[in-house]
Amino acid sequence: MNKITIIIVLIVFIAAGFFFLRGDEDVWICEDGIWAKHGNPSTEVPTEPCDDGVVSNFEECIADTNNVVMESFPRQCRDSKTGNSFVEDIGLNDNASTTGTGEKFFCPADRTETDFCIELYEPVCATVNIQCIKAPCDPIKETFSNSCTACINPLVESYTQGECK
Repeated sequence: MNKITIIIVLIVFIAAGFFFLRGDEDVWICEDGIWAKHGNPSTEVPTEPCDDGVVSNFEECIADTNNVVMESFPRQCRDSKTGNSFVEDIGLNDNASTTGTGEKFFCPADRTETDFCIELYEPVCATVNIQCIKAPCDPIKETFSNSCTACINPLVESYTQGECK
């Protein structure tokens, strides 16, 4: 009877050890967008896409409520996991200064609510309505580092892409 009890207890210990020690090490994990073996998984490679949660654009960044969105113009979002920053595409970069179109852009009405601008060099040539003591005063052209820095100036109403000539 003693031998049978010892054998049964030994079998239970071996089965429990096998069950608990195997654990989650034998699974498929997502690394850099590719399914990779972790241990020796008994299942086939998963068929669903491997989404490792890496943010790759502004829209994905603002969708995650853990990320900080800066209310600048254009808005910025900082990924809380990687620290990467993404800038909102506001559609002003479609007409580069090299095209020679000279298309005029007007500053948005809510521009005075902007507290800060991004450090991005995409020069614009703004028309600055100067204030002078003796009229008439013609506006001057001034180069700003980007559209945000031009538009937070209350004397600027419009700009074109590229540096002033």
